Amino acid sequence: MKRNPLSGEVFIFLGKNRRCIKILHWEKDGFLLYHKKLEKGAYEAPLNFTHKDSYAVEWRTFILMMEGVSIGSARFRKRFER
Repeated sequence: MKRNPLSGEVFIFLGKNRRCIKILHWEKDGFLLYHKKLEKGAYEAPLNFTHKDSYAVEWRTFILMMEGVSIGSARFRKRFER
């Protein structure tokens, strides 16, 4: 599936050794690029993540990934949703 960078979606790119992450986002007047390189450790990719395909990640999973929480052992509790 082709993705459009101008759609407002956030695109996440992990480096080969997963110590570096880049986040690309289109705002109304241009691209915003975040780049973060870890001094120690590595980012954990979601379980279904592959290097060849795109993969949708929920915001809460992304936050856990950025905080260094093990995604595989994280358990989300049910919450009320309207």
